[in-house]
Amino acid sequence: VPDLAEELGWSRRHLTRRFRAATGFSPDRFRRIARFERFTAALARAPGDSLAGLAADHGYADQAHLTREVRHFSGLTPGELRAQLIPGDAGFRAD
Repeated sequence: VPDLAEELGWSRRHLTRRFRAATGFSPDRFRRIARFERFTAALARAPGDSLAGLAADHGYADQAHLTREVRHFSGLTPGELRAQLIPGDAGFRAD
């Protein structure tokens, strides 16, 4: 956000107000939602991939960070989310 505000020639506060007015979200909240959506799409495309690997690939600091964010946005653990996204084997990995 600070880099974008500087590039636009705005203060961080002004950018945050304008962004919130346009989207209904703060820039940070929007970033978190976008990251969660990218993670969810990747999980649906590659259900056999490890959650830790997907967490790292999508910008989560670690699996605990992923778990907190997934629980915040979906009310589920990452494993429960995988089970809901993947029909058939209920999202469980063979290993």
